[in-house]
Amino acid sequence: MNRKVNHLRSFLFLFALSACFIILMVAGTDQWCRYDINKRLPYYPGAELVSQEKDMVRYRAAGTTKLVFHTLDSPETVAEWYRALTIEQLEKGIFRGLADIQRSHESDPAGGTLIYYRTACAI
Repeated sequence: MNRKVNHLRSFLFLFALSACFIILMVAGTDQWCRYDINKRLPYYPGAELVSQEKDMVRYRAAGTTKLVFHTLDSPETVAEWYRALTIEQLEKGIFRGLADIQRSHESDPAGGTLIYYRTACAI
């Protein structure tokens, strides 16, 4: 009987240890994704959030996030800001990372520009 209890304790210990390891890996990857996304895809200055979607715990971290922003700036001004940002990031060697990032923009019929961000980072 004592032998069964020791096996059960060993199993529970290994199970708990494995669960802690998995939790730490998921949390670490989530944080790494967030850091990468924030570094490579900064928000357009002064833009206001219009809508947001996520499929995991946090925005702009592990999982997929879709954000839409609005700015009163023209599409040309937005395009120029992103062009300058891209050049700056290339000069600093910031062009690859863990996450898949996408950004686009279009003219808003109501005036200004809509900016779309999509990020995806897998665990």
